[in-house]
Amino acid sequence: MIEIPIKISDTEVEQILDVIYGNTNVVLTGQQLAEFLLANQHVVSEILSFGLEDTETEAKIISALARHVGMIAGWPSNGDGDEYFVQYFDAFKKLCRAKGYGVES
Repeated sequence: MIEIPIKISDTEVEQILDVIYGNTNVVLTGQQLAEFLLANQHVVSEILSFGLEDTETEAKIISALARHVGMIAGWPSNGDGDEYFVQYFDAFKKLCRAKGYGVES
């Protein structure tokens, strides 16, 4: 269990890690996740209010992670084009690696 000051269950921790990995191929340790959640209390509130089955909650987790590592550009959306998508994720993964996060191809 991670205590942030709000307790997040082991099941929720695993679900959050799965959401992050499933959307970004980024692997966080438990300590890295705790630091991210501590710095992003609005994400914790979202999870506790709406659960992790809500796609909006997933989007907020991923967007918060992107800002947490230093991304300024907005998350790619439909219509942005393949070039923007590739550029965005290249920059995102580079920032994640610089923060010490695991990144799988």
